[in-house]
Amino acid sequence: MQLEELPKGTWKIATLRHLEITSKQEFLPKKGIESLTSLRSLSIHNCYRLSTLVRGMQHLIALQKLCLIDCPNLTSLEFSLNSLISLESLEIRNCSGLDLSGQLKKKEEDSLEGRRRLPSLLNIVGLNYKKEQIEDEEKKEEGHQGLQKLRSLTFVQLPKLIELPNELKNAASSLQYLSISYCDRLSSLPDWLPQCMALKRLEIEGCPILPSPPGSQNGSYTIISPSQDELKELIPKPRNKE
Repeated sequence: MQLEELPKGTWKIATLRHLEITSKQEFLPKKGIESLTSLRSLSIHNCYRLSTLVRGMQHLIALQKLCLIDCPNLTSLEFSLNSLISLESLEIRNCSGLDLSGQLKKKEEDSLEGRRRLPSLLNIVGLNYKKEQIEDEEKKEEGHQGLQKLRSLTFVQLPKLIELPNELKNAASSLQYLSISYCDRLSSLPDWLPQCMALKRLEIEGCPILPSPPGSQNGSYTIISPSQDELKELIPKPRNKE
């Protein structure tokens, strides 16, 4: 049974460690979730009307497990996965409207545009703009790299997924399990894949246009404890410029 809406008192339980959300709401409350600073696991499933998550989730710095399952209208996360600095397991399954790659590019474009406009905006209001201060802020942003504890990553039935978000690169040294299934438009694995030296299991199933090792069929294969050379073979080689 789905809740019509989440109980208002949910967000006042600061010591809450595990939360499952199944709701008929289109949006989660804008305020409240950022107060759940002790939350370790969050499962959002069978929320068929949910269209976006909230920026407040970036404050869940203790979160270790995040599952998004059967949310077909979910189109945007509205926060950077990099903000989840304690995340160990990420599973996104049956979210047909979610475009992770497009979302990331938009965030990068918005961030770049904001930095370009900031000096002129400060001059307009008569403030003393200091280039050094802006550069320091940019360095802080670049240094804020989460996902360095991520060990398990599962993507299933994400038809809009064309490429893996580049922010997942931060998990290259920690990732142990990678499973991607029925992502019909996924055309390549990331160039940082050979850096995943801790990877114990790579599972690909039903990804027909993804390059596959010899002997695999229908874009499906499993590699146990893949070597760096095996992972390199899965990465498209750059074309020579004529």
